This record gives sequence, structure tokens and C-alpha cells, in this order.
Amino acid sequence: MILENPQPTLCMDGDGLWVLCQSCARPLIRTTDFGTNDDGTRNEEYCAQCFKNGSFTDPDITLPTMVNIVALAIVEKTGMPATRAVEITWSVLPSLTRWRNVKCGIEEGLDTNVP
Repeated sequence: MILENPQPTLCMDGDGLWVLCQSCARPLIRTTDFGTNDDGTRNEEYCAQCFKNGSFTDPDITLPTMVNIVALAIVEKTGMPATRAVEITWSVLPSLTRWRNVKCGIEEGLDTNVP
């Protein structure tokens, strides 16, 4: 469940409350979930899959591509219908720090062909 917040940074379920990666919305729970800064310290905003050694692991990824990657992960983990997973992902990712100022309408990146 995403908390009511214009800038969703927290995720809550029955097991607790976590910070979300500001690129992919993955919950940052364990120390190893967090990305790293260029000096090796823990980055508090991004996960290890999105941010390593002070840089994005895929600096050229687009918001629509990230939406599809995250939606696919949701489908695989939960069995949710792809269209619903894409809708949910589009409702969260554009408000995260990495994507907040990216100009891309939902209609430009909606891919309902996510397996």
C-alpha cells in the first residue's frame, strides 16, 4: 500500500514501513537493498539495482521502459494482470525523484503487452 503522499517515498504492508527506491519504487528494507555513493557509502534514495558507485546503473533508461520492467516484476511476483500492474506502476513512478521532471505522458509509454 502506498501512503497518501504527493511524493511517495514510503511503502507499508503488514510487516512494516519502508523507504522506496526513488527510481523503481522497490522497498529498501535490508542494508544490501540500498545503492552506493561514489565514496562507497550507502545512498538513501536509490536501490542497489538502480544506483551503484554514485551513478545510475542504466542512465539512459526511459520512464516508459522502467514502468514496463517494474510492471513485469509485479506480474511475475503476484500474478496480477499486466494491464493493472502497468496502471499501478504509472501511478507511482512519475512522482519519484528520478522521474519527477521527465516529460512523458502515460499514453506515450503504456504497454499493455507486458507478458
